[in-house]
Amino acid sequence: MPHPIAPALEVALDYYKAVSTGRFADAADRLAPDFVCHAPRAGSITSRTEYVATLADHMRILTSSVLVAAHGGPDDALLYYVHTYEGFGDVHTAEYIEVCNGRIASSRVIFDSRPFDK
Repeated sequence: MPHPIAPALEVALDYYKAVSTGRFADAADRLAPDFVCHAPRAGSITSRTEYVATLADHMRILTSSVLVAAHGGPDDALLYYVHTYEGFGDVHTAEYIEVCNGRIASSRVIFDSRPFDK
């Protein structure tokens, strides 16, 4: 018997699918109005519009995305995925997502930045 998907994990997976397939408007719809992202190189991004623009810029060179693992509960989720970028190769990423009222309130992204240092 399949286990039910935890609410935050469902939101996080919907968001991941939207981002990894270039559906940025759908991804933005999953973000809370006061969304904040903490990420290497970008620092803290507190504007949903700025975040989606930054995301779209990075995703234009995305050649593949593989979700390796996902875990979540009622209010938070953790995703581990590998994005492959043109000119940079594989970038292993962990993303901790906090969900409030069915939308992503915050994201903390950690990734191996060595491919970008080449």
